Amino acid sequence: MQSPLDNQARLIYVYRGKSKIISSTDLIHINGGDMLLMRCGQFVNHWLENNEEEPYEVIAFQLLPNVLQDVYNNELPIELQSLKNEVEVPPLIKISSNKTIDHFFEGLRFNIENKKLMTDEYLKIKVRELISILISIDTSEFNFFLGQLFQSKAYQFQEVINKNLFENLKLEDFAFLSGMSLSTFQRKFKEIYNMTPKKYIVGKRLEKAEGLLKTTSLRISDIAYDCGFEDIAHFSKSFSAMYKSSPRDYRNSID
Repeated sequence: MQSPLDNQARLIYVYRGKSKIISSTDLIHINGGDMLLMRCGQFVNHWLENNEEEPYEVIAFQLLPNVLQDVYNNELPIELQSLKNEVEVPPLIKISSNKTIDHFFEGLRFNIENKKLMTDEYLKIKVRELISILISIDTSEFNFFLGQLFQSKAYQFQEVINKNLFENLKLEDFAFLSGMSLSTFQRKFKEIYNMTPKKYIVGKRLEKAEGLLKTTSLRISDIAYDCGFEDIAHFSKSFSAMYKSSPRDYRNSID
């Protein structure tokens, strides 16, 4: 039986049965209790029929980038933040039967029939729990693999934004650095941050400026430039609109 799998990050756990999976680079034999991890950008070409009498039963998690972002509030799990892409990992990794993983999936299997329990919040909790279990296996190959699952285009996009928030860049510059047209950049930005680029970027710059006004004696003009504003007039106008006070009056009110 041929069943193409689409181009997404996926985790498959086999409850029972035997089969073979053909990927673009590997032929992998899987048995009951085994789990298969597939990296973003990889896909399985074929499922092969199980010729034995035992039924074939699996559960699959689609680890979509937007789901991972939602589960982890747009932050890479802390255990994976320090990992570098120094280890080359295969597109597919099989994790052989493991008691902790088996117990997790048996519990999940028991609850699947309870439709009232299968809420988005419950599934988010289970995804976090499962990823924590995989990280706790403490095998570098698995951890690098898991880290790469999070390296979707959305995270690369966010990295461009976060690294350049306080540079004096126009939206066209952010779009160029992201490899997108301005219209595509604006649309993508709103999909990820749920607000316009201008509102988000100016808001973050003003938050930093407020902190500097509170905690430093830097000149207001220096704060404006350090936070990415091209001139003090634009900074003062934006600050006053958000905080209902000019930067100078705001600082004086703290003193």
